[in-house]
Amino acid sequence: AGVLASAPALWRGAFQSAGRYPPVAASLLLEGAGRLIAALVLVQAGLGVAGAVVAVAAGALAGAMPLALRSPEDGAPVRLRALAAANAAGLAALTLCALIQHLDVVIAQHRLDGAAAGAYAAAAVASKVVVWVAIGLSLALLPELSRHARRAGDDRGRLARTLALVALVSAPLVLVCTVAAGPVLRLVFGSGLDGAATALPWLALAMALFACAAVAVQHALAIGRRTVVALVAAAAVAEPLVLRAMDAAAPDLAHGVVALQLAVAAAAIALAMRPRPEVRA
Repeated sequence: AGVLASAPALWRGAFQSAGRYPPVAASLLLEGAGRLIAALVLVQAGLGVAGAVVAVAAGALAGAMPLALRSPEDGAPVRLRALAAANAAGLAALTLCALIQHLDVVIAQHRLDGAAAGAYAAAAVASKVVVWVAIGLSLALLPELSRHARRAGDDRGRLARTLALVALVSAPLVLVCTVAAGPVLRLVFGSGLDGAATALPWLALAMALFACAAVAVQHALAIGRRTVVALVAAAAVAEPLVLRAMDAAAPDLAHGVVALQLAVAAAAIALAMRPRPEVRA
């Protein structure tokens, strides 16, 4: 399942490098939806953990479909080492964003007992649906936004509209996780892993904020704001410290995650929105 999941990820990289973003966005959305639907069906059919693993493979195959129907345009060959060196800031920032997205589950394993930690991990996984949908959508919009900003210099209105669209897509998912947290967790994971239902609404809100922060971070990188790397590095260091200071209960940890994601989103958006010197002049 891991190998199958890595294949469309590498394939999406080839499409991104050719500037073909719509198939990449479609691939992300289909992979997330395929994984969720397959997990619901297979786990409810009694396959348990094995069904969840098969669902990962099924999601990967669904994510590969939009890419298999097309091919990235041929371009000049580039050595991987040169490509990585030219994009070191982006690699660092996005790796740190991945840490920020998942560190709370690691901390929960140390702060909570076995059953509570498992329930928190289930709620955290359920909340990630918000990120998959919002980032899949933003991936179709962000490249053109960034290209336009580099050409025109100041395009904060477009960035604001992109963030508003991501928030609009995230809102119904957060609402479902708020009004039906227990049923959602029982439906997806069974009655044994619904103990963190009170944390799910907060985690879903945190992931909606993270999706906005991810858009702002990528846009800041695209227009040359390398200081955003320091911002996400500080957040990655602060997150375990903040969560260690919270009470050892799932809702309290979720409150800490929301506070951190709100701070990161606000700072990243402010950085991406700040006019460049040549625009002010």
